[in-house]
Amino acid sequence: QAAADAQQEAAEDAERQVMAAAMAVQDGLNGVTDGTRGLDINVHPHGDKWWRYRYEHSFVEGLLACWVTVFVFFWEWVLKQLRMWVFKHSHLQLQQALSYGTLYLDWLECFLRELVACLLTFLTVWVLGHFYIFDAFPRYLPSTKHLHLPKTGEEYRALATEIVVIVTFAMLFYFALLLAVVRSATLKLFRWAKHDFRGETDILQAQTTASEFGRSHTLAGTTNEYKELRRFFMMTILAQDPEAIDSATFSFWKYLRAHVRTTCGTLMYFGPLMWIPILLTFAIFVVLHGWARMGYIRIMIFFFFVLMVTIAFMAWVIMAVNKENDTAVHSRGGTGDAKTPMLAKSARFSLWAMSFALFFLCYGAARTFCQPWLWELYFNTLLCLTLATIVICAVFVIWLAPLVPTFTASLALPPYTEAAHVKDMKEALDRDVMTAKEFVEN
Repeated sequence: QAAADAQQEAAEDAERQVMAAAMAVQDGLNGVTDGTRGLDINVHPHGDKWWRYRYEHSFVEGLLACWVTVFVFFWEWVLKQLRMWVFKHSHLQLQQALSYGTLYLDWLECFLRELVACLLTFLTVWVLGHFYIFDAFPRYLPSTKHLHLPKTGEEYRALATEIVVIVTFAMLFYFALLLAVVRSATLKLFRWAKHDFRGETDILQAQTTASEFGRSHTLAGTTNEYKELRRFFMMTILAQDPEAIDSATFSFWKYLRAHVRTTCGTLMYFGPLMWIPILLTFAIFVVLHGWARMGYIRIMIFFFFVLMVTIAFMAWVIMAVNKENDTAVHSRGGTGDAKTPMLAKSARFSLWAMSFALFFLCYGAARTFCQPWLWELYFNTLLCLTLATIVICAVFVIWLAPLVPTFTASLALPPYTEAAHVKDMKEALDRDVMTAKEFVEN
């Protein structure tokens, strides 16, 4: 009996061990199932998700961004041609529109033109999708062992539509930042206009806004400084070419206004000098995604630091140009032997660099905000990038934007300009009927 009881107890122990082993195996299977599900969601294609790795999605996105850039560039060119046709067939001359226009109107016109170009690009993608153009993409862009691509035209169409939306939001952010430049330029032109028609003995009660950082880097902050700057300009240009201007009728404020408005306007006008580098940058992204297997996050982190270096360099150039110009005003006193300044080429390049850097900063922000799945995968990283982007934008609006109009005005003065350039602008300035007093009063 004792032997039978011992045998039964051993059998029960063995059964318990088998059940425990079975439960352990079940727990392991559950863990494998959960891991497989996570692997399926995060790496392998799952449902509408056709890509295996992040860089594959970024590769197709960069490829479609190149096509979207071409479409936006084309429609922008069409809209510019339409504008020229309207001026040609209307009784309003272009010079009259430029005379009575303002930087705010220029900003609004360029902003709406880019938005309409994006809208027409969206309609173009819609038409291409309804004519099954995207269905040919999987045939010419097949998946490989190392690169998984969309298998249907609908997936290409959906991603192309998303890229158009991202570019549109990038335009919204970009022109929102440029509004700070327009505001600062208008305030400075208003102050210079007051300086222009007031006498040297008048006291100008011009309040400096909190956004105008660094009084040492403002140009002609008082009436006397403005008169001194105008005297230096007239003496230097006349020393180079006595026939360049008529000292009795030449309006220094009109000259500054035309140059500031034209130069600041280059930040708003995209054109081939802006779209071609953007297209080449997207092409570089495609190469990095497809062959270097780099995802969007790593590239944008690197590009973000490049943008910060670019903006820091531009800020340094702006301050250096303003300082160099101030030194020229107070040292030479107006001579014709002005030497070429050290930062001449860098100064003119920096405005283009600023617009290019700002656009991709806005594009990165738009791509981050408009794709929720990125927040699910890289929440902490994107949160840091978002906070850093907000800080960069705040620095630009508060500190850098007020320096831009001063910088553009410095480029219009010796030693950054010559008598030949001023002479070429003489006819246009004579047709400009807006006076400094009218600008202030209106």
